[in-house]
Amino acid sequence: MPAATDLTGQRFGKLLVLGRAPDLLSKSGKTAERTWLCACDCGNTDVIPSRRLPYCPSNAARKDAVTSCAQCRSQRVCKVCGKTFESAKTRATCSPECKTLNQRAVQLEHYYRQTAIDPDRNKRIKRDRKERAAQDPAYAQRLREQLTGQGRRKHERIMADADLHEKQKARARAHYARNAEEIQARRKEQLAAMTPEQYEAWAERARAATRKSSARIRSTPEGRERYREKMREYLRQQALRGLMHASDELIKRSLDDDK
Repeated sequence: MPAATDLTGQRFGKLLVLGRAPDLLSKSGKTAERTWLCACDCGNTDVIPSRRLPYCPSNAARKDAVTSCAQCRSQRVCKVCGKTFESAKTRATCSPECKTLNQRAVQLEHYYRQTAIDPDRNKRIKRDRKERAAQDPAYAQRLREQLTGQGRRKHERIMADADLHEKQKARARAHYARNAEEIQARRKEQLAAMTPEQYEAWAERARAATRKSSARIRSTPEGRERYREKMREYLRQQALRGLMHASDELIKRSLDDDK
């Protein structure tokens, strides 16, 4: 039987082999495994079996081959925040919050990859959902609850981030400016199709949203001043419209009297 390879003085990654360590007995006690005392660059020492040191091609190909001590192997760098943390298991993130953000990033990457391959993917999915909802009331209810929850969570996320909120408002203003006539026409069609009860419920929601927005704007001195200026401009416009209407009525009566 060939003599065992002497690994003393050899380096494997961060590990420097200092010499032999006591053999590691198997659970049955019938066989023993050669081990080595290794010093890691971090200052720790570790006893590592020969089979885990990559001193030959077959050992280097093993999944459990090591090139650092146990403590260094447990050091991880969070993929999201870059924080260093310890974990015996292979993990990409340091906390549940970072795990959620990482999962979202992976999902978004998959979504963008799919939409790049199929640009009409979202339209097709929306059309299929609409057709199924028209035939299955139970599915329509689940879909409505799902979309409502998604919208609420998105709104909360936007409102919690001031920069994101401002960007969202800027995008909304630009979109409305580009499509004002189409949006107004679509709103009129939706309101015309409502029953009196549906219209009253919609009007109450609109009034509640207006009150909430007004209270939020007036919560700061700068906001109160902007609100006053906005109301002054609104009253000026209302007065101007009233004068124009009265003028039109006078002209109309004058023309009728001439006849």
